[in-house]
Amino acid sequence: MKKITSILILLISFVLLVPIKAFGEIPATAERAFTVKSSGFYAGETIPLKYVCTTISGGGNISLPLRWSGAPANTKSYAIFMYDLNPVAKNFVHWAVINIPKTETAIQEGASGTPNMPKGSIELPNTAGKMEYAGPCPPAGTDKHEYKIIVYALDTEKLNFSGVTTLAQFQAAIESKVLAQTELSGFFEQK
Repeated sequence: MKKITSILILLISFVLLVPIKAFGEIPATAERAFTVKSSGFYAGETIPLKYVCTTISGGGNISLPLRWSGAPANTKSYAIFMYDLNPVAKNFVHWAVINIPKTETAIQEGASGTPNMPKGSIELPNTAGKMEYAGPCPPAGTDKHEYKIIVYALDTEKLNFSGVTTLAQFQAAIESKVLAQTELSGFFEQK
């Protein structure tokens, strides 16, 4: 009995001396995960018709709603890039936005091409040559296309970009400025 009492006293002493954060508190230096979500569809799911091009029956070409969180504290701006990964599409750029202020953490549904875009942000020309969102528009019979949306946290407030926006040009323009990135993919197929 004396041995059990000694062990209990030792255990209680240990519990009282161990810092509370050892029992589950997140250390102050831990970084939150940088994530992006859309209220329009779940990651890995089919993108709804209202977000695809108008040449597809039922398509509305409404730009996607996006919300991100957990960027590094020293983020100065955000950029968004959406493109088609299917080989037929050759990395067709559907949407590219730069200079989104660090205070913004979302883009509203249908904001592209309107004053509802974050103040100061710039929509770059997509592959179709328009400075706005271009909804998924895969050719019929080319199987399922994957559309990747990447949100970048950057260490600069302003990016200068000119000319046609290709995946390679965009990546080269931001390469040394990326603090973190997060992505969301959706799919669409025209049968």
